[in-house]
Amino acid sequence: MSPLITRAAFGTAASPPTSSQPLITLDNAFWLSVGVIFMITIISAFIRRRQRDRCVKLFNDFHVTVLSTKADPIWGDLCVTSEGVEVIFDAEYLTRRGLSKTSALVYAEELNDAIALCRPFLGLNDQEMRDRERQLRRSINPNLLRRSMRWVRNAINTVSDAISRTFAMVVGRVTRTGSVGTAVRDQQGDVAALGKTVVGMAGNSYEPLLERHIGAPVVTRMLHPSGADPIELPGHLVEYSSRYIALYSTETGPIEEHTVDLAHPTPHAAFSVDRDDQHMTISCTGAEPIVLAKLVGESHATDLAVALLPGTRVRLAIPENASKLELSITRRVDLIIPRSRGGVRFGSARPDRPRLKWRGISPASEQSSSV
Repeated sequence: MSPLITRAAFGTAASPPTSSQPLITLDNAFWLSVGVIFMITIISAFIRRRQRDRCVKLFNDFHVTVLSTKADPIWGDLCVTSEGVEVIFDAEYLTRRGLSKTSALVYAEELNDAIALCRPFLGLNDQEMRDRERQLRRSINPNLLRRSMRWVRNAINTVSDAISRTFAMVVGRVTRTGSVGTAVRDQQGDVAALGKTVVGMAGNSYEPLLERHIGAPVVTRMLHPSGADPIELPGHLVEYSSRYIALYSTETGPIEEHTVDLAHPTPHAAFSVDRDDQHMTISCTGAEPIVLAKLVGESHATDLAVALLPGTRVRLAIPENASKLELSITRRVDLIIPRSRGGVRFGSARPDRPRLKWRGISPASEQSSSV
């Protein structure tokens, strides 16, 4: 064998290929995007299944009244899920067509129309009162573990916006060029959902102004359902999220208690009762909440524990032989208020900030209430 032939043969075997196959092609980029979307769906479904709003879940398994701008009030035991709430009625409701209704499902988007979720003290048994006191105590005097967990959650929430913007920037950079960009761009909506899911895993929001008032008395201001002057209610700020605030009452007793004769209802500045042969409508017309306790008849009484905020009303079927309605004007009602309808506007704890030789006055109530 000649050296020329040998060199030619070895040169042909050792020479690199003239063209390289791309590592990612349009075909395998498509299947890669399918795999990514598949994983997104699994992770998102798992998170959504377990994640409940941290304000609304405080009322889980308690007797609650749900007030809405687009529906009649409903009341019963509350079951909280990640996709909404279910209100289990105190008794079966049978329609004229014979349909049996034992609960109402309120989906997450319908909660946007809520005025408030109300938990009157009157509807709580001894165990539920102890559970409520435990919730309040954890908010006012949290232990070291709860303080640490809250600090970590707030730290993560502080950078959540930065994470979201970074994710959007990376996705935008990838989608501009290449076959991978084409595949990802076709699934841009699902990829955007991944960013929202990843950011939402840590928590909902961090509000420095609200954080300093957790466990302290505050005054909230809510939109009036009829468009009148805003409603102002006191309470302890127990929790907040991006959508709700939780306000717990610390009142020791009702303001007034009344027994209304249904045959001859007496007008009152705080409420009104109108009736026909089979139904009656109770309206909260004053500046304070009212709680309907029970309907009393000759042989038995019907428990209600229905809370009404100023500007709301409820229509009730009158049980047979019911002659009296017991109600109270009271602030002994815990509230979960959508932040779209109200929020904390005033602190109510006396600040420990003395000024030497300083005699001051507070802003006039008319000025402060119009801010």
